[in-house]
Amino acid sequence: METKQIILETRTDEDVIEITLAMIDLQVPVLHEPRYTDLGYESCFLCGKDLQMRIIHRKIII
Repeated sequence: METKQIILETRTDEDVIEITLAMIDLQVPVLHEPRYTDLGYESCFLCGKDLQMRIIHRKIII
């Protein structure tokens, strides 16, 4: 079984937290709360049997 992912990039770490709290209010199952990962600051939700949604903030280094 393959898991599909939706990746939503945000402008700030605070955006990740705001969206995470909104998803919790909507009772979307949380796979992991906001944390730092290889991809950036992210949280992850289970939106269906084979669908995950990742909310990520990546810091842009110029």
